[in-house]
Amino acid sequence: MPCADVHWIQKLPPETLVVFTRGAIRAEHLSTDLAIRLAHSTGASALVMEASTQAIPLATEILADRLSIPLISIESMDAGVIVAACDEYVRAPEISALRIVTDAVNRFRTPPGNAQQLISALNRTIQADTAMIDAEGRLVAGAEHCHALAGMAEGRSLISATQPRPGSFITDDCESVVLQPIQIAHGSANIWLVAVKATCPSFLLDAIMQAMSVAALSYSVLLASRTAHIERESRH
Repeated sequence: MPCADVHWIQKLPPETLVVFTRGAIRAEHLSTDLAIRLAHSTGASALVMEASTQAIPLATEILADRLSIPLISIESMDAGVIVAACDEYVRAPEISALRIVTDAVNRFRTPPGNAQQLISALNRTIQADTAMIDAEGRLVAGAEHCHALAGMAEGRSLISATQPRPGSFITDDCESVVLQPIQIAHGSANIWLVAVKATCPSFLLDAIMQAMSVAALSYSVLLASRTAHIERESRH
């Protein structure tokens, strides 16, 4: 909801994303502290305001952290544009999950040329760090961070399974680690995709796993075609 005055927050329903119009509030003023307290009392989700040339006072940041009210500042903001852009996601968060799967289908309709192309496309699709590893846990392509987390006990148990299947686990740092096997035949998987993302809602994690399965299927087509080519060359 657009908001032109701090006191309007009191009239808004719980879980509202409050978007202040330009000039309605300034981060360095005491009005921001009042807005945070009112947002907490009414159960608002977050406060969006125009960015200021001055830094947000430390006391204001501490207050926002203590009351769990996110402060989002945007330069040259237009409240109407922001409300229109966020509205569908606020009212139906599942839309963002559906778009992840749709993007995956569109991007991986044509198999990638190599592992790095796959990883680059997957990074853009699910907005997370990704990597490709082999069945021994060695890095093939992608982020070292993902490779290291896949080596944790939970990851090793998934990779070593005789019947590979997608899976996920949460680290002590509240990061979700998702593993997806790439197979061209039944049995164990020689290659795995790994994605690491900050803990997210279950519907979003499901969408990420579906997008990774589409990517894995696309790459398996590439592997199968290369295998067929090698077999033809061997016969000759």
